[in-house]
Amino acid sequence: MSSIPPELKAFLDSGRGRLLIKGGPGVGKTCLSLEILNILREERKGIYITTRLQAESLLRAHPHLALSVKPVPAEDISRLSEELEEGKPILFPMVRLSRVRRSLGYLISLLEAIENPIVVFDSWQAFIDQFPPKLRHELLLETSNWAEQSRNIVIYVSESIREGKLDYIADGVVHLYHKSIEGRRIRLLEIKKLRGIPVRRCRYLFTLQGGRFTVLKDWEFKVVKKKDRRGTLFKKDLSQETVSTGIGELDKAIGGWKKGSINILEISRGVGEGYLSLVMPLAQANLNYGRGFLVIPSMGRSGYRIVENFLEGHVNKDKWGMFRFVQGSRTPGAREKDFVTYIDVSNPDEVAKQVLNVARKLSERSRDGVIICLIGMDTLELYIGAEKTLELLNNLAVYARSTGAIVFLLYKQGQEVSKMVLHLADKHLKLIRINDVVLFYGVIPYTPVYSIYTETSRGYPQSRVKMVI
Repeated sequence: MSSIPPELKAFLDSGRGRLLIKGGPGVGKTCLSLEILNILREERKGIYITTRLQAESLLRAHPHLALSVKPVPAEDISRLSEELEEGKPILFPMVRLSRVRRSLGYLISLLEAIENPIVVFDSWQAFIDQFPPKLRHELLLETSNWAEQSRNIVIYVSESIREGKLDYIADGVVHLYHKSIEGRRIRLLEIKKLRGIPVRRCRYLFTLQGGRFTVLKDWEFKVVKKKDRRGTLFKKDLSQETVSTGIGELDKAIGGWKKGSINILEISRGVGEGYLSLVMPLAQANLNYGRGFLVIPSMGRSGYRIVENFLEGHVNKDKWGMFRFVQGSRTPGAREKDFVTYIDVSNPDEVAKQVLNVARKLSERSRDGVIICLIGMDTLELYIGAEKTLELLNNLAVYARSTGAIVFLLYKQGQEVSKMVLHLADKHLKLIRINDVVLFYGVIPYTPVYSIYTETSRGYPQSRVKMVI
């Protein structure tokens, strides 16, 4: 996971000197500018000039900075070059200086003696707004000319989102802002311009979790090469009544999956197979433990493909019999396999009975009688219609409550049956996709937004989630 967008990193590496970071209060401008200083600390000498806050206030808001920056009192301004020799970026509270314009000129004369500096003015707008318009322009030109002529980097942090002279003078402009999703906040960075740098993507989602600026990772579910695969490890149940989600952060957020529960995974347009990051590691680990896993696939999914891509090498072959992929019709030319069960959907009244029979057989063989079911409701609705689908799901809910089965109902927004099943839900998660990042949040229980991605460095899928705060 990257700290900043690759285009912005390329821009900074090119040495193009003037970057404007703009956005309203609290969007993450300070965190981004400090992250840039941290990234470039080996290449450039960082100077963070706070024009609004005392150094102590900034360190209270960002305690992790105490390990990576060094506060320098205003009276030590003449010793900037010496302080920078220690290698840490310095934190300089310009708010304490008197006769600011003369001090700014004096500061620039000191900066000229420093090799490869990167200077952050936070907040530039708050600093220049205290002066008459003519003097503001002179102050802007003074810092801008120094950066352009010396090929050093100056970062202007501004709380004004309106276009001004600095937008045109700066070589790069990025805008940070909030967006609301059903009362939950996400954060976006928009690249307005980066001179000389191809911009592959202009918008990125990011989080400030842990006080650090971090761009969120695009979703992908890599299939591990068979020769490199390792068995998925079983994650111990959270309690006698609750199964782990397989993701530590998600266990903390929703408390795991309760045995005997009905759980809705609501899929928005564009999510595609993004839900696999939530259910596939859970299925693999529990199959290895000896629990059954029943799938009525969402439309277009193949049981053979699931076994080939997600079970082989990850699940012990002697456990494959605990996996049941239920199909309503035989694929032309398909070979009979132990893991595929065909049901007759020509008589909708009989479908529920057939599905429950498959579930009971799995439960009888399960290590503790518990099985996991993933039900693609679009498939059921196509097979037997909305009314019979609701009837089947009610029967499945009764079965789950009595046996401890954990049922996931996978439905896509816009399905006729969707509103009719909400009353069944013990937990309800919504998945959305924005800028190639898969996000989810809990409706039941209420949670903030999380991003989800999958790593395969250990030879099996490990899902990770990050809170978007």
